[in-house]
Amino acid sequence: MLKRRIINKMLFVAFIMIFTKDSIANNKVALSEKEQTKIIKNIVESVKIHSIYPKLSRKIQSELLENLKSYKYLGYEDTQSFSAKLTKDLLALSFDEHIIVQQKFITKTQISKAVDNTIDNTTKLLAGNVGLVVFDLNSTPKQIDEVFSKIEKADVLVIDLRDINTGKLDAVQYLSSYFFKQRTLLNTVYLTQSGNHKMYWTDEHQLSKSRPDLPIYLLVNANTSGVAEVLASTLQQLKNAYIVGENTAGNIRPRRTVSIGNTLDISIPYAKIYHADKEIVKIKPDLLVVSFLAFKETYPMAKHSAIEYRVKQGRGTPQEMYSLNSAEIVYDNWQFHKGQCLIKYRLAEPRYNQTTSKYQFPFQIQYYGNGKARVQYQLGNKTGKMTQRATFRSRDDIKSGISTGFLSHSRLSILACKILS
Repeated sequence: MLKRRIINKMLFVAFIMIFTKDSIANNKVALSEKEQTKIIKNIVESVKIHSIYPKLSRKIQSELLENLKSYKYLGYEDTQSFSAKLTKDLLALSFDEHIIVQQKFITKTQISKAVDNTIDNTTKLLAGNVGLVVFDLNSTPKQIDEVFSKIEKADVLVIDLRDINTGKLDAVQYLSSYFFKQRTLLNTVYLTQSGNHKMYWTDEHQLSKSRPDLPIYLLVNANTSGVAEVLASTLQQLKNAYIVGENTAGNIRPRRTVSIGNTLDISIPYAKIYHADKEIVKIKPDLLVVSFLAFKETYPMAKHSAIEYRVKQGRGTPQEMYSLNSAEIVYDNWQFHKGQCLIKYRLAEPRYNQTTSKYQFPFQIQYYGNGKARVQYQLGNKTGKMTQRATFRSRDDIKSGISTGFLSHSRLSILACKILS
């Protein structure tokens, strides 16, 4: 598989280099006034047919042709300069920064970028059962299934969408289906040319493998655009996914590229995407940080969410259960151990562990003698006991913990205690 991808990249580069050489030569040829007029008329027709604002075509036609008549395109006779000038003028007329006139050829810089930005599905299971995934949003359902099979042990998912700007809505639809328990409307695409609406629902065949309660974090930056923005918005709106990074590109609308002559194309948004009757425009992160810090800021939060997920499912360790509930724990009054061992203890209400069918008690132990002491103590009731050791540095040193499981919720007490040093 890896060898095939490398070969495909080499063939792609070779083809582009040949194509670029011919295109650069065409770029040096000056456009005649007749050719410029034809290109403008083709732009007008393309906007009329494909744009989400077809009525703009009249305004564009009059303004661009007037610019040509007033000699405002003098000095822009080569295709590169002319396309850049037309893009600037279209932005001023339509206020749509995503209507772009561009050359068909690809520069050497763009070749490098196209090769470097080739995305493969990658997965990592990090410490804390945090699944880190980079998706190729052109993936087939089978490829997406393979990704989720590799991270089936993950208790939280971090999806890295930074610099992702290509993909298909069908892939977003299938991928999103993993996070819903029942059939759900993900988004609606309004096709301006036909006036029709296309609805994207979760894939019913995927619901049996779904992980609807899995916590999700999304990493985004200024280069996150297109279907990556659709995915981020879908999961943010419907699954409360937490987004970290920069404001996205705001290039969500599906686009169509149309040839307008003389090695030039026009790229036009032809549809709008909605969630609950509200159009998606741009994603604003829940936590705004620069791109390179996005994962660093997310990882500690993701590990905590993984703990919450395990505890909710009854798979949390006693320590994890205690760490989540420590702020909410209400202890009884201090009880003093009757004996030579100068320790006191207090307990909170036991917590039932559905996985083990046992009760676990949050507790605190304190030494009230003078100086430092190393103590071994035994907590228990009629159904069991647990032995622990602790070093107390002073009277103010309080040790907190949660007990092992007991068959009964009967109150614990200190059964035995001795000073070790």
